Amino acid sequence: MITISIDVLFENIIPEIERKYARSVIVDQVILGEVIEKINGYLADFKDPSEYKISGSITFWIRKLKPFTFELSEKESNPCLFLNEVVAVLYGYTYIRASKKLKKEKLLNFSASYLSDFSTQLRYSSFSPSSIALLYEAIYLRSEQI
Repeated sequence: MITISIDVLFENIIPEIERKYARSVIVDQVILGEVIEKINGYLADFKDPSEYKISGSITFWIRKLKPFTFELSEKESNPCLFLNEVVAVLYGYTYIRASKKLKKEKLLNFSASYLSDFSTQLRYSSFSPSSIALLYEAIYLRSEQI
């Protein structure tokens, strides 16, 4: 069984988002626990899932269950609608990069516009963990040909 660690969220991704938006991120620990259970449950069906399959599952379940919100002041009433989608894509991407780095393979950088477009599509379109995995894999396979 593969166990997904969430340490990278709190060491890199969440602090970077808090700096960028100058707001604190609130983490619902109960929902985050469910995210981890769902990821591990989904991956248990695969003998040796690729980094793309793992990243697709991470991205899907964070986006689906939405464990993150911004702390809002009394004056604010408009939360960032795409927070969970951005966190999901960044975490999935970070997982792939870490895997590629361990294998000493080519690392790919996503552009800011790609992150924005992908996050928007995750919010408003229907995706499965497998379809997200295929997107990640297609991006990497295409980049290796360039």
